Amino acid sequence: MAERQHDDHAKWFYRPTFPGMDLRMSSGAIDSRMLAEATGIDGRNEGGLRVFPGFGGESLHGIPSPEAGVTIIEEINNIQKVWYASVRKGISPDTLSGLVIFADNQTDDGKALYFAYRDSSDGSTDVVQLEDFALWDDFKPTTFEQYDVTCLGKYIYFVNAGEIDSTVSIVNATAPPYNKAYFWDFKVNDWDRYIGGWQQRLMGLLPERCLVTSVNTDRIGIPTDVFDMELAGDDKPLPPGQYTFGCELVSQKHNLRSFMRRRTYTLPDTPLYSIRYVMNNLWLSENNPTPGYHQLYRQVSNSQTAPLHWGIGHVDGFRLWRTPRNDTGITAGKYRPIQRLYEYRPYEPLLTQPSGTGIAYWRFKIQNDDAIIAPGTREIEHVDDDGLYTNDEYSAEHHDFGPAPRMKRLLGFDNMLIGVTDQATPDDTGLNESWTMQDRVPESIVWSAIHLDEPENFPVLNYEPLNDPSERVLNLYPGASVAFALTNKSVYRIARAGTGVSITRPVNNISAVSQDGAVAVGDTLYVLTATGVKEIDGNTNEVRNVKLVNRLVIDDRQWGKTLSDVKMGYDSFAGALILLNTDQKEMVILWEATGAVTRVVNCPWAFVTSGQDVLSDGVGQRCYLVTSSGVISVIDAFRESGKVTMCGAGATDTVNGQVTSASATAIIDTGATFPQDIVGHSAYILSGDCAGEKVEITARVSDTELTVGGLSGTTAVDDRYSIAPVVVHARFARLSGMGSDDPFLRKVGHSMSASIEALGGETAVSDPNAFIDMGLRTQDTVLTTNSVRVNSVPDQVNVRANRGGAKMYPFVESYGANMDYEIEALLVRGQRSASEASTRPG
Repeated sequence: MAERQHDDHAKWFYRPTFPGMDLRMSSGAIDSRMLAEATGIDGRNEGGLRVFPGFGGESLHGIPSPEAGVTIIEEINNIQKVWYASVRKGISPDTLSGLVIFADNQTDDGKALYFAYRDSSDGSTDVVQLEDFALWDDFKPTTFEQYDVTCLGKYIYFVNAGEIDSTVSIVNATAPPYNKAYFWDFKVNDWDRYIGGWQQRLMGLLPERCLVTSVNTDRIGIPTDVFDMELAGDDKPLPPGQYTFGCELVSQKHNLRSFMRRRTYTLPDTPLYSIRYVMNNLWLSENNPTPGYHQLYRQVSNSQTAPLHWGIGHVDGFRLWRTPRNDTGITAGKYRPIQRLYEYRPYEPLLTQPSGTGIAYWRFKIQNDDAIIAPGTREIEHVDDDGLYTNDEYSAEHHDFGPAPRMKRLLGFDNMLIGVTDQATPDDTGLNESWTMQDRVPESIVWSAIHLDEPENFPVLNYEPLNDPSERVLNLYPGASVAFALTNKSVYRIARAGTGVSITRPVNNISAVSQDGAVAVGDTLYVLTATGVKEIDGNTNEVRNVKLVNRLVIDDRQWGKTLSDVKMGYDSFAGALILLNTDQKEMVILWEATGAVTRVVNCPWAFVTSGQDVLSDGVGQRCYLVTSSGVISVIDAFRESGKVTMCGAGATDTVNGQVTSASATAIIDTGATFPQDIVGHSAYILSGDCAGEKVEITARVSDTELTVGGLSGTTAVDDRYSIAPVVVHARFARLSGMGSDDPFLRKVGHSMSASIEALGGETAVSDPNAFIDMGLRTQDTVLTTNSVRVNSVPDQVNVRANRGGAKMYPFVESYGANMDYEIEALLVRGQRSASEASTRPG
C-alpha cells in the first residue's frame, strides 16, 4: 500500500499483564492494559494470556451417570432441574453426596426424582430413582410448577406446590402440600418396615384441612378411624375416674412426632389396670410391594387413615401424659401441664428391642387389603411393650408443634429447614373456614423449630409474611452464617439469633432476573439484575455494583435480551464466579485471584448447581454443570484431565485429526477414538471447502464416527477437524492514533508478531491443529487473518497484515483442541496517518 505524505511509521506493542476484558464500556474505549475480548483465557494468571484449562468429567467430580453397573442404567430424559445434595448414610457417619435430578420417569409417562451419588464409606457410586411420581393412584402430584429440593442431616427433602390427585375427593379440593423425605435406611428391629436401602415418606404432618377427619391440638375428642383407646387388664391398677390424656406418636429414628391428641375418658366403677392405645389399619402398598416403595398415604373408600395423619411414616413409640386422677374440673379446650412424660420403646439402632412390662401398651395393625378392622378389635398383631422411662414434663412452650405447610421453596441451613409458603387456594370455597391463618396471608418465610431437634416441626409462630403482598420469592440461597431469600422486589436476610431467627430486608427495589440468577459466596450474595450484577454483603448489608460486566448485561447485542436464561454458580477450586447463558451457550467468569473477567464459548450445559466437592468429601466447592442429557462437568482447575477440552477428554481420546471418509453429516476417522460424553459439544472443520465451520455433535455412532449437523457441504479426505476445543480469541485494544487513541485517523498494519510459549498439549509441529490465527479486525468484521504454527519459530510467530482503517483491533485466536500455550506479547508494525480515513468501519 502506497504511503501518504507525512505518514509516520509506527509500532503498537502489547504486553498483556492483566488476563481479562473490560465489559464496562465499549471496546473502542479500552486502553492497552485490558483486552477488548478474552475468550478461552485462564483469568488466574497475570503477566500473560494462558489458555483456559478446560473441563473434566466423572474422574474429577466423582458423580456417576446412568450406565451399566448402577441401578438406573437407562438415560434420564427431559431433565428440568438439578440440585446438589449431601446426606448422612442412615445412622452412620458416612455421607452420600451428588446431584438430585428432576426429570421424566423411566417409562416416560410421568415425572421422577433421581439421585446420582458417591458413597464416602467405600467410594462406590450409584444412580437411583428416589420416587416415581406417577406410581401411586391414591395420592400423587399431577403438576409441577413450583418445586424445590434441599438436604439436611440424613434426609433429602422435596416440596411441590402443584395439584394433587387422590382417590379421596375431599383431598383434591384442599390443595394439599406434597412434602417428601428420602433417606438411606437400616433395619432397626424385627418389626421395622424399612428394611435398608433408599426409602421415602411424607414429611411431617399434613395440615388439618387435608385430613378426612380433623384432629389437632385444639380439638376435643379423637376419631375412631385414626386412633382408639382401649382398656386392657394388667397388674398395674388405675383407679376409676375422669382423666384427660395427651398422646403423640413419636419416631426417634426420624426425629418426628405427631400433633398432641387428647380425650377425656371416664372409667367404669370397677378398677381397671392399664390404658392401651391402638392405631388400626397401617396400610402398606398394594400398588407396588417392592421394598423402597411402601405406601405412605392411604385413604380407601371407607375413609380409614394411615399414620400420615400423625405425621410419622415410621413409628417407634409414643409419648403419654395424663391429668392427676379424678380431675373432673379440667376445662374443655384447655390443656394443662399434667404428670410426667413417658416414652415407649426407646430407639436402639440395629438391635432387637428387649421385652419388658409397663403400664402402657401400644400396638398397630399391619394389613395389606381393604378389609375394615373395627375399633376395639383384639385379635390383631401387636408389638410387646418395653420398659418405660421418664422424660421432662409437658410444656406448651417447649413442645410447640406445627405441620409442614404447602411450600414452593425449601432450604436446609444451620440445622433447620427454611421454606417459602405457596399462596394456593382451595378449589371448594366452602372449605375456606378450615384453612389455617398461615394459608390466608401473602407468601411467608417459615422455619422449623430450632429449640428442638425436629427439623420438620414448623410451629405456628415461625411464619414471617413478606413486607409487600405482591412480592414473590424466587429462591433461597445458603451463605456461611446467613441465608438469603431473593424476591422479585428485594432481598431478605435470614440468620439465627440466639434461640430465635432474625429476618430483615436490608435491600429493597432490586429485581432479580430469574430464580437461578444468583449465588451466595460466603456471606455475600451475587445477584444478576437487569442493570448489572449486584454484590450484597450479608453482614454489613452493603450493596456494590460489579461494574466489569455491566455492558454485557445491558447491551442488547450481547446478553441484554436473554438474561432470564442466565444461571450462576461458584467454584472454589478455580476461584471462579460463573455466569452461564444457556441461550447464548457461553459462560462469563469473574476470577477471584485477579478480578479478571473472561469468556468461554460453545457451552452445552443447561443447568448449574454449586455444592461441596464429592471426591474430597466436602473439601472445597464445585460448580457442577449439567447437560440436558445428564452429563456432568466441572472446571478442570488443576489441569488433571488427559486433555484440555470442553468435554473432559481422556489422554487416549482423539480430539484432533483428519477425516478418512467424506461426508456431509458426519466426521469419520478410522484411526480415532472419540470421547464418550461428546454429544452436544461443538466440532470445527479447519481445512478444505468447509474450513472455519462449527457444527454440533448430535450422536456418537462409534469410536470412529460422530454425527454432526450444520455443515454447508461435504468434507473431503484429509480435512482437519477438532473436537470440543477450548476456543481462544484474544482481542487487544484498538490501534491508537498519534499520541492518543484517535478514532478518526487512519492506521495501517503491515505485519504482526507474537511471543508464544507452548506449555503442552498438542502444540508440536507434527500435531495437525497446532495453529494460531493472527490478524486485524473491526468490531464486527475480520479484515485479515493468517495461520501459523505455534512452534514454527521458537518463542515468536509472524504474519503479514497489510490492512488499513480508523478502528482496527489486533487479535490472536485458535480452534485446535488440547492446546495449551501462553501469549506473552504482541507487536503490530505499520503506520499512523496524519489524515482522517475516508471510511471508518466499525
